[in-house]
Amino acid sequence: MKSITKYTAALYFSAASAAFAAPNQQFLFQTPAAGLAPISNLTQGSGGGTDQYAYISQVGNNTLVGVQVGTGTKLGVIQENSTGGPANTIGYTGRGNSDATIYQRAANGNFTASGSSGNAANVDLVGTVPGKNNHKLFIDQIGFNNKAIVYSTETVGQSAASDNIRVTQFSPNANSGNQFQYVSSNHSNINVLQKGGNKASFSVTGGGQSLNLTQNNTANDASQANIVNATIIGAGLDWTQDGTNNYLELNMRGTTSNFGLFGWQVGDRNEARLVQSGAYLDAAVGPNQIYQIGSSNTTTARQDNSHNSQFVSYQNGIGNSASVTQASNSNSALVQQIGNNNRGTISQTGTGGLARIIQNGNGKVATITQTGAGENITIVQ
Repeated sequence: MKSITKYTAALYFSAASAAFAAPNQQFLFQTPAAGLAPISNLTQGSGGGTDQYAYISQVGNNTLVGVQVGTGTKLGVIQENSTGGPANTIGYTGRGNSDATIYQRAANGNFTASGSSGNAANVDLVGTVPGKNNHKLFIDQIGFNNKAIVYSTETVGQSAASDNIRVTQFSPNANSGNQFQYVSSNHSNINVLQKGGNKASFSVTGGGQSLNLTQNNTANDASQANIVNATIIGAGLDWTQDGTNNYLELNMRGTTSNFGLFGWQVGDRNEARLVQSGAYLDAAVGPNQIYQIGSSNTTTARQDNSHNSQFVSYQNGIGNSASVTQASNSNSALVQQIGNNNRGTISQTGTGGLARIIQNGNGKVATITQTGAGENITIVQ
């Protein structure tokens, strides 16, 4: 069954939704009435396998709650808020193989409403149709204090098709920021772009995950940081942080291969931490890599109970420091530092390990400790 459930007098239509292009297509346009904000509750059923389409436009302090169930559902939402105060909120659940596009604009994209609380999107993607587990999601948020939470859950017996998820968030000044949280037990390809004061959190369980994150923190919002906290099992992260106060903390676990870490920090007071345990990282995947360019760099990495794990830290800045601890067999570590207060420490326990430190510029301290047979050491200063 397909329906749009209308809530109370707070719901107002600026254009009637009676003229639908087809019974399975819904069009809804809402603007405030009598000081009350637009509210909509959308429910679309499977329709006997017929595709479900819904297109919704809301202007004001907007709220939308929606559920779509079917083998080919599509949702298009535009929420615009041109005033201060509460902004846009959406809660959406897509089941089957939904295709959702969400635009949220606080202050109508003009950033004149400094009191706007920003945009909030909470999306739950669940595979419930046999053989169908490919969701498409695009969230685009512009305004103050954007928040997006995405859940992607794989149903037992579903196909291994990957969900495709893109999220962009832009906040304009020092008093605003972006927050993104991703929780998944599914095969997903996800790309996240954050501009402003940024925070991102990933909790991922499952193979085949391709995670790509870009955080940009400009001079206008220097008081805000680029922050990443991630726990990943059987997946990988490709990331870039550009700006000030960059911070990354990554925990990679699992008994199968992880897909590795590759990323950059460009800015002052950089800091990155990696823990990988119980995982096998083969040579075809390549090493976990952290690049730091800019002032007070710090890299700390630990790889425990792992086989053939590789870690590389490149630092080029003022207060460089790198510390790598590895335990188990056939692990390798490289620390390369260029300028100024370099240090570097590598500790390996196990057999067949490879440790290398290359330093070029000023403070220069290198310490390698290895316990086990067949260890190889290289230090160049």
